[in-house]
Amino acid sequence: MKISGATITTAPLKSFKYTIDIKINASREAVIELEGFDSWTEISHVCQKGMKISDATITTAPLKSFKYTIDIKINASRDAVIERLRALILGQKFPMCVKKGMKISSAAITTICLSNSNKTQCKCENQYVWSTKQCSKHGICGPDQNDTCRCNTSPPTDGTFCSRPHAPLKSFKYSINIKINASRHTMIEHLRALILGQKFPMCVKKGMKISDATITTVCLSNANKTQCKCENQYVWSSKQCSKHGVCGPIQNDTCRCIASLPNDGTFCRRTPSPLKSFKYTIDIKINASREAVIERLRALILGQKFPMCVKKGTKISGATITTDASLLFQPTGRFATDHMVKKSLFIKNPS
Repeated sequence: MKISGATITTAPLKSFKYTIDIKINASREAVIELEGFDSWTEISHVCQKGMKISDATITTAPLKSFKYTIDIKINASRDAVIERLRALILGQKFPMCVKKGMKISSAAITTICLSNSNKTQCKCENQYVWSTKQCSKHGICGPDQNDTCRCNTSPPTDGTFCSRPHAPLKSFKYSINIKINASRHTMIEHLRALILGQKFPMCVKKGMKISDATITTVCLSNANKTQCKCENQYVWSSKQCSKHGVCGPIQNDTCRCIASLPNDGTFCRRTPSPLKSFKYTIDIKINASREAVIERLRALILGQKFPMCVKKGTKISGATITTDASLLFQPTGRFATDHMVKKSLFIKNPS
């Protein structure tokens, strides 16, 4: 046995294709101008055998948009110049393109200062106002509203102009419960006197004030018992009365004294205002073909106890049959047995 020849062959290599994005930060436009760079020969030299760059393209990220507000001061010796400028602005369509990528979105006259030998007045155009700082610094020559004004008596030297009024701040109201532990009853009396002597609303800081303060609940404990009593115009809820036991009279499912301190952080609440009660009279017409139906209905009403509760807060105080029209004569000589019954329901519905 002899081997006359041998050949080694290799399987073809698999080919992979990649797309690579390269981000270049350039501070000048000249850096990304590749004029004279006609081929990618220089880049190809760095490629290894079996690796080549098939294509390269420069793409740009979307440009960021910037918005500027530019104030322009114009000195005019005649009022007609201002009117002419106002007419030009009103007649211009916005946005107005200045050059590629730049446009003026709007233009408006905000401030007009008029001077003579006696006085100077700087007035704001419609929808513009002077800030609180400018009003107090330069003096006002017109009504003020929400700490702003539309006219002051001298032109600002810091280059400021009238501005659009800020949107009114939303107002939020909070009820804060504060628990105070006192070892002596005199401390409670002293606190009560302080609250009674305080004028409300009381300003805490700009934009924040205390509209009211009151003592709602006083709990007194000794070795034998604990009693939590409500101040005037405050009561314990029905739930707290039944849960902790009462130590005083009950009225409208509420009480003013319970026999233990609630551990869920609840306090006495204001006495709820009584619900308004409305009374309606409802007439119901019933068509019945037999008199027995009417008698059955009459028996049901007589056997019903009133007031009858329909749902919480709604009850029927009374019901009665008021009208019975029967035996109506017909031209054929027959007597009709169709009965018309009118029933009145008196419904009391507090809301």
